[in-house]
Amino acid sequence: MGAGHAHPLYRPGSSPVHRLPAEVKIVAALVVVLCVVATPREAFGVFGGFLLVLAAVWAAARIPLGWIGRRALIEAPFVVLVVLLPLTGEAPHVEWFGLALSEPGLLAAWNILVKGTLGVLTSLTLAATTPLRELLLGLQRLHAPAMVVTIATLMLRYVDVIVAEARRMRLARISRGHDPRFLWQAGARPAASERCSCGPTSAGSGCTSRCSRAAGPGGCPGCPTPAPTDGNGSPGSPPCPSRSRWRPRVGC
Repeated sequence: MGAGHAHPLYRPGSSPVHRLPAEVKIVAALVVVLCVVATPREAFGVFGGFLLVLAAVWAAARIPLGWIGRRALIEAPFVVLVVLLPLTGEAPHVEWFGLALSEPGLLAAWNILVKGTLGVLTSLTLAATTPLRELLLGLQRLHAPAMVVTIATLMLRYVDVIVAEARRMRLARISRGHDPRFLWQAGARPAASERCSCGPTSAGSGCTSRCSRAAGPGGCPGCPTPAPTDGNGSPGSPPCPSRSRWRPRVGC
């Protein structure tokens, strides 16, 4: 549980980028992020240049594009709202497949998307080439505030503990019959192997309706208590209660 353990975003390697001092990579990443933020949103070529620089660093550090791309999807929930800006922006508007899109809204959406993406890619590059312990030591060598270093150390030290505890809690819920589903899985039908095979049976056995799937992994619920029958096997009268607070039922 020490601060020097490997984190899932780190890719061990012996490339020149891995061998650079941590404080150099931290400063370089900070400079890149500040340059990206300060770049005007209309400078499309400059943003392409930033991406080429990052691609060169990935090639030098031997980081696959697929590895970076999968982890960059973490920003998707934060930029999904940018699609509303072209629809709700001010005039002038442009026509695109029958939609009136705002030009200022398009530029605002592009500004958020490209700067957020480049910032995430820069952070992933730094994390992929620098172990946690080196990051903390680099912050200390850069004379970062002691409180910031302490908070970062505690966060990195216990994040794995919190993730492991959440995984154990999920397994405990599932083992006790909980069926966790996301919102879009609420109406999902169970698999063929999980569906009930029991159907309607004769009235004499008490099952008159099709069974439904149980809430937990225990399978289908059992049929209700069989109805009483007479000697010929046909349904008979229900049994009389042994004791009742009200007057006895007619026929008992």
